[in-house]
Amino acid sequence: MQGLKYSTKIDPYKELCRFELNGGICNDTSCKSQHFRNIAVGDDELLVDLADIENVPEYHRDTYRDGLYEVIQDMRKNGIRDFTTVARGILKFRRMWEEKQNDKDATMTDV
Repeated sequence: MQGLKYSTKIDPYKELCRFELNGGICNDTSCKSQHFRNIAVGDDELLVDLADIENVPEYHRDTYRDGLYEVIQDMRKNGIRDFTTVARGILKFRRMWEEKQNDKDATMTDV
C-alpha cells in the first residue's frame, strides 16, 4: 500500500503519535495525536485522487474525462491492474493532457 507515502489525510498541524513513531501500536483511546491507521490512504482512494478533476477548469472537464476513460479502458483491455502501472498511466495522461490544454490556451490568447 502506498497510502502513507502519498496520504492526503495527514493534518500538518497535528502531532503524530510518539508511541507509533517509535515503532509501537497506540492503544490509548484518549490519545489525541494522529495515528498511522487513520491517515493511510488505500490504493483505490489514491487512484481516485490522482484522477480528480477538481483543478481542471470547468470548460475542459468533458475532454479530460473522455481521455482518462480511454486510458483506463485501454489498461483494462490489456490486463493492466497493478497499482504502480495504473498510477503511472494516469499521471502520464494527466501531464500530456495538461500540456496539450496549456498549448491550446496559449494559442487562444495569442489570437
